[in-house]
Amino acid sequence: DRIFDTYIDRKMKPFVEIGFMPEALSTHPEPYRHHWSAGGSNKLETGWAYPPKDFKKWAELIHQWVKHSIERYGKAEVESWYWELWNEPDIMYFMSPDKVTDYCKMYDYASDAVKRALPTARIGGPHTTGGGAWFLRSFIRHCLSDTNAATGKIGAPLDFVVFHAKGSPEIVNGVVRMGMKAQLNSIKDNFSVITSFAEIKNLPV
Repeated sequence: DRIFDTYIDRKMKPFVEIGFMPEALSTHPEPYRHHWSAGGSNKLETGWAYPPKDFKKWAELIHQWVKHSIERYGKAEVESWYWELWNEPDIMYFMSPDKVTDYCKMYDYASDAVKRALPTARIGGPHTTGGGAWFLRSFIRHCLSDTNAATGKIGAPLDFVVFHAKGSPEIVNGVVRMGMKAQLNSIKDNFSVITSFAEIKNLPV
């Protein structure tokens, strides 16, 4: 609450990321905490990076979060936010035997939970990383035509599409230099995927 209070007090609009997995709901809760140090042996893909062991309980947590936000900040304010599921699920930030299928199931439950609390809320995904165009294509296709794991209906709500591009950084004379070629190619590839679906041509990206 203090983090969101700070945004609102400064007239900022939260871009709300639904992630990562709470320890009590993770399918692989131990070890949960990750460790990182420069030049060290780092283990990042710990319990926070796994799907929930109970999708309904996880969805209820999200549902209550949205309701709490409305109670604290008002319906009009929360309507102006963007809600997204996870970050970079195409890489090790999401540890799953079937990344796309499991992510889409999570998205079905998350989007349904958000919309039940606030039908006018805006939710989207999948916020894939540089080389995740393959993941993005499968996700959009799911939202448009697959059976929704939470509702049993066809499709899932999709109010915006998100991805972010990365370069190929290298250290040159002690300074990190980003690779603009890789970054621009990633942007091109992701927009090619998005524009291949006429049904979402008017969605924010």
